[in-house]
Parts: sequence; structure tokens; C-alpha cells
Amino acid sequence: MKLKIVSGLHTPPERFRVRVPGGEEFGGGTAGANPAPGEDGWSAWGDDASVTFTSTHVDPPARVERTVIAITLQSLSTTRIEYCVIDVTPTAPRPTATQIQPPTIRVEPEIVSLQLVGQVRATLTGSDFTPGGRVDIRIKPPNHPATNGTESAGTNGQFSLDLFFQPNMPRGVWQVTATDRATGQVAETTFTVL
Repeated sequence: MKLKIVSGLHTPPERFRVRVPGGEEFGGGTAGANPAPGEDGWSAWGDDASVTFTSTHVDPPARVERTVIAITLQSLSTTRIEYCVIDVTPTAPRPTATQIQPPTIRVEPEIVSLQLVGQVRATLTGSDFTPGGRVDIRIKPPNHPATNGTESAGTNGQFSLDLFFQPNMPRGVWQVTATDRATGQVAETTFTVL
């Protein structure tokens, strides 16, 4: 908690110290000054003056504790004690934002040769899609209309689809897109047919 002298009060203090009346056992926590106090127990006053309170109670997060912190302010002419009543709500650690991995797709092999005898096969695989979700797939050969289909991602967010090629199919770079219906995220790749 940052400390600040508001207008209307006299001279700002030269130094200050903090304590929890009743101490750690009865006051419910400990208080520390920033900057750290010197050997005499006083901290120098400045724009960065602040207090840190650490609760020693271990209770469920729903409980609010009321604690009093005594702040003694001292200037050349006066010494005054201010009591601050604070409500302390235990907080759980903030969860870090889950890194959402964008979905990816790939075709193996990346170069499909139609000069092989018989039907040629390649495999389209996808990962990091919504587990159990639907994936819309669009396969576009060069200078020909696209073929659309739908696959289901497994419980691990992956799918696999065999692609079969005949000798008379278009040669060149084919474009593949896969759209996760649940998130709208799109994965794209290309492969070449020779």
C-alpha cells in the first residue's frame, strides 16, 4: 500500500515506521516499511514510501480479515501516529493465461509423385484442434474447384485423413485449409503434385 500525504496537512514527515498492534500473533500479520528501516527502526520518508502487510492467518479465500496497522510519522516538530484499518482478502495466485496453441496441418509426403504405378496416397494430419470438435477441410487443386469435407478431431485434438491420387489428377501446388468449428481458427498448408 502506497503512502501519500494529502493536501491540508502540515509538513511532510522526515521518517516513519509501521507496526501491527498486537504483533504477529494477535494482530494477524506483519507489516514492513519501504524503504527498509534503519538500525533505529525508522524508514526515511519519500515519494516511494509504502507499507507491505503479510497476513499470518490461513483461511479460505472467501474470508475477509480486518487488520489495523499503526503508522508513526515524525517530522522536526511533531510525532503523530495514524491508524489505518485495512481489509485483507486472501488471494489465490493469479492463473497465467493458458497459451492457446493454434491448430496446424500438414500433408506427408509434401511432394506427391503421380508417376508411381497405381493409386498414390498422402496423409493429411491436423493437431491442436478442439478435442472432439468438428474440422471443416477444404482441398483446392490448381485451376480446379475445391473439395470440401468434415473430419472429427479426436480427444487429443488431432485428426488424420488419407488422400488418394489418380494419374490424371491436376499437377502443381495444392492448397489445404482446416477450420476449427468451435474456435474459428484456420490452419493452412500446401503440397505439390508432380
